[in-house]
Amino acid sequence: MNLDVLKSVMTGGRRIPFVSLLLGAAAACVYGFDLTNLVAMQLASPTLVSVLGSHFGHWSAEHLLWSGGAFVVLGGLCEMENRTRFCGMVVASLILVSMAVLALPGNLTSYAGLSGVDSALFASVVVSEYRRQVGWFRALPLIAGVGFCVKIGFEMVTGGAFFVSGTEHMAVVPVAHVGGFATGLVWQWLASQAAPQRNGHAPG
Repeated sequence: MNLDVLKSVMTGGRRIPFVSLLLGAAAACVYGFDLTNLVAMQLASPTLVSVLGSHFGHWSAEHLLWSGGAFVVLGGLCEMENRTRFCGMVVASLILVSMAVLALPGNLTSYAGLSGVDSALFASVVVSEYRRQVGWFRALPLIAGVGFCVKIGFEMVTGGAFFVSGTEHMAVVPVAHVGGFATGLVWQWLASQAAPQRNGHAPG
């Protein structure tokens, strides 16, 4: 594939978020073929494959439905806005969320799930909508962002998931969600700094 074709794939056809759909399908396949234990990141001995691949494993069908479903929806919104930026943010969040979990593991022994990446995508959508809206409508993404903080607070206080039920055999990992959300905010800030230069209006 030459560079022109690659550029066409990455920038064209934005109405079809095929990267989000393919990655969501990959997560469904990992669960469907019972590969979660294989791809899960073992915190005592992480590997590069598990650092990246653990996010596509899920411990239950409900876990997959919430995390995988959120990824497809939020990822689709981000991808249709800018596919290249979306792909970069996903790669960054795969790495940085894993680093956050490894740095503050708590009582965890293994990690899997897309919720940390979902948090990065959610942050990106909140910032994008805030920039897009005008007047009082700007309050809507701000309320969504505050709601996310409330969700994190609930998880930290109760030790339970806000959405997924039956988590007695699955630990909730707020640090992954905080790390993902921070990644999304920083990625949006970096994109905003790069935009003036791409448009030929670099600050002097």
